[in-house]
Amino acid sequence: MNVELGFTLALYGLLLIPLLLLLGRKSQFLLSPKRRVVVVTLRVLVVVLVVLAVADVRVGLPTDDLAVTTVIDSSASIADAERGTLEVRLGAVADGNPDVEFDTVVATAGPNTGQAGLGALAATGELATGITTAAATLPGDRVRRMILATDGRDVGDDVLGAVRDAASSGVRVDVLPLGTTPPIDALALSALDAPRLVRAGETLEVEVEVSAGRAADVEFTAEIDGIEVATATASVDAGDGRASISVPFPGDEGIHRLEVSARAPGDIVSTNDRVSTLVRVLAKPRVLHLHDEDSVPPLGQALEVAELDVTSLPVGDAPATLVELDRYGLIVLDEVDPERLSEPQQVAIRRFVEDLGGGLITIAGGHPVKRSPEIIRQLEPIRPAPAIPEPRPLELILVIDRSGSMEGARISMARRAGVAAIAALRVDALVGVVAFSGGADRVMAPVAVAEDENRAFASDFVARINAGGGTNIAAALSSARAIGSGDPRYIHHVILLSDGASDPAPALAQAQALASGGVSISAITIGPRNPLMAEIARIGR
Repeated sequence: MNVELGFTLALYGLLLIPLLLLLGRKSQFLLSPKRRVVVVTLRVLVVVLVVLAVADVRVGLPTDDLAVTTVIDSSASIADAERGTLEVRLGAVADGNPDVEFDTVVATAGPNTGQAGLGALAATGELATGITTAAATLPGDRVRRMILATDGRDVGDDVLGAVRDAASSGVRVDVLPLGTTPPIDALALSALDAPRLVRAGETLEVEVEVSAGRAADVEFTAEIDGIEVATATASVDAGDGRASISVPFPGDEGIHRLEVSARAPGDIVSTNDRVSTLVRVLAKPRVLHLHDEDSVPPLGQALEVAELDVTSLPVGDAPATLVELDRYGLIVLDEVDPERLSEPQQVAIRRFVEDLGGGLITIAGGHPVKRSPEIIRQLEPIRPAPAIPEPRPLELILVIDRSGSMEGARISMARRAGVAAIAALRVDALVGVVAFSGGADRVMAPVAVAEDENRAFASDFVARINAGGGTNIAAALSSARAIGSGDPRYIHHVILLSDGASDPAPALAQAQALASGGVSISAITIGPRNPLMAEIARIGR
């Protein structure tokens, strides 16, 4: 025998029985003892029946009859084919066991797809609600069983609470795992790339990061504060990529939610098809454009084309109080003589700049720039234009490779290049020469080319360089560093002409030493491209 209670607290009503017995003994009615016993017994029986009715006591006789209900989770993470296979098998079990009462509850917000022969089918919006519904529809005069077919990914509903409630009401719940072959997610949006600050009324391109299981034509929709503002269609390839959509932002200043969603054919997992972000919309910068009454203000039109909030006024109508100027961020005096501003207007503009931090641009051309009016010129003082400083003079040291590998056309090219460099120097320059083979064997310390004989001597020194011997770029660069003047009034530069056939490590160390001393290096390779010369040039930049 199985006894079930719907409302256990109602049993406390049985405590009234002793009170009834007491009242029966002290009754003022003249009753015989037998009648008094009958009255008290009837009263106790009524109280017991009322209490048991309120407590919803259900007495079930032992039975082997079975009632089974199946709750099927039809979330998008479970393939339709897998659910369909389960429903077919449940139908076969129901057909083979006519004595068992079978019901099915499909926990889905969509249309029911149950198979015939499964009994009454219910459609619910949540898995927890489906469990509760299934437990309530099981008959109380049978052994009650529930099969919960789910992938266990439902985190939005109180599924565990619903299972516990079903178990406490005498329903045995067994879990049947689903989702062993989940559907392929055709599309997912992972990020939204949009500016955090935009101007009111602007239309900008925003980008979304897209992951596609296969190539498809995707429809994108942009919403601002839940209102659709733009759509676009793009073809995406399988894998990760990006897509853009042009979004017009509202004219209302403030913080708005931008959300982009995507739809693709065959995409049944929609929970990852939306991305959103917050965007702050700023009011358009307000510009006060003051112009001459007789002129057509093309600059004002250009500022409006630039998406600025422009107010163009003749200079005589300029605001004369700080309160009137407070709404602007910039004042432009377009070909306006500042003396045409009244003194209150000048004071208001000056306070606008100094007290409110506003901007002021004066465009002159048609009117001469004068030292008056004083109120405006204290903001924009007239000073002589600064002179362009003369460049520092150059100290150039030519480092020329005269090793045996330079013999022939190469040494001739090096000599001609050196002579041409000396001829191109300004009269305030210094020039020195290092010719090297196995060592720095011919050296000329820097001389001033202001004197013609020094320039001619340096050119002749280079022209008489001959090829022969080994190659030691490190020794040559060390010698160039040694003969340099180090005078801070000069720009110090070394030109290395070589085929680069030298030991790299010491050569790079000497190049680094020159660069650390503030000497720049140009490396000119005579012959095929050489990695050593390229690295020396990189160090000497």
